Amino acid sequence: MTIVDLNDICTKSIQDLQVSIDLLNVAKIQPGANIAGIVEQIESLQERQEALRDMNLDTIQATDANKEAIAAVSAAAASLSSEAANIKDMATALTNAANVANAATSLITALTPFA
Repeated sequence: MTIVDLNDICTKSIQDLQVSIDLLNVAKIQPGANIAGIVEQIESLQERQEALRDMNLDTIQATDANKEAIAAVSAAAASLSSEAANIKDMATALTNAANVANAATSLITALTPFA
């Protein structure tokens, strides 16, 4: 049984469309070329190419392994955001503690001559 990789098919089709677009761009500079018709064909091919890119991306995202990977990355990102918030809270607490320590040091320094 032949294994069909939709990603490979889409990629090859996108490349084939690009070759056609390039050929049409060359045809535009030929004497007597129907510029409006060629531009219309190029735009049509570009629309098809974009549709294939979207289908290719959907195909890639639709695989079970990629769905799991996307879910894992999303979970990791959420975990990192949570951890970043914890680090920020710890930094704020340490800053407050440093301010208290500085105030205590200033108070001790100010009271030392009276001791």
